[in-house]
Amino acid sequence: MADRVLAAFGRVDIVVNDAAIFPRTAIVDLDFEEWQRVLAVNLSGPFLCTKAVLAGMIERRWGRVINVASGLGLTGGVKAAAYSTSKGGLIAFTKSLAREVALLGITANVVVPGLADTRMPRQGGQTEAELDAMVAQIPMKRLAKPREVAEFLAFIVGPSCDYVTGQTLFVNGGWLMP
Repeated sequence: MADRVLAAFGRVDIVVNDAAIFPRTAIVDLDFEEWQRVLAVNLSGPFLCTKAVLAGMIERRWGRVINVASGLGLTGGVKAAAYSTSKGGLIAFTKSLAREVALLGITANVVVPGLADTRMPRQGGQTEAELDAMVAQIPMKRLAKPREVAEFLAFIVGPSCDYVTGQTLFVNGGWLMP
């Protein structure tokens, strides 16, 4: 993938690692293959994508890496051990990356969106009543609009955030305030 993007555009200045899978499986039922698959997509995927474009960012002495995690990476969750572990690991990876590349004009941050009004919250097997109960825990009492998360991503890669790196930034209507 990175080779095709580099061939088409010649360079990558901004990478947003947002792909993830979230099988909702109790630990007692979680087999090692599923554990490995979740870590491969959610943690190794961002590592590999970042690594594939990092040399060019270092050469140009400019770049932005945004990794999309989850509040469950901080809190854990029921039937979410693999997912939570992968997202917690992604937060730690981002902080390590930020420390390594800070003097090279590259920033690395984590965005933790809350529940967004997309298909994902509805595909997890929860009932509409369970989804309503989750929304009730959000101080703003609503799901995020995908546009709100996208506009925040655009903001943190812009010049207003040149001095922001290694941060875990929350766009969640107040649901999680660490």
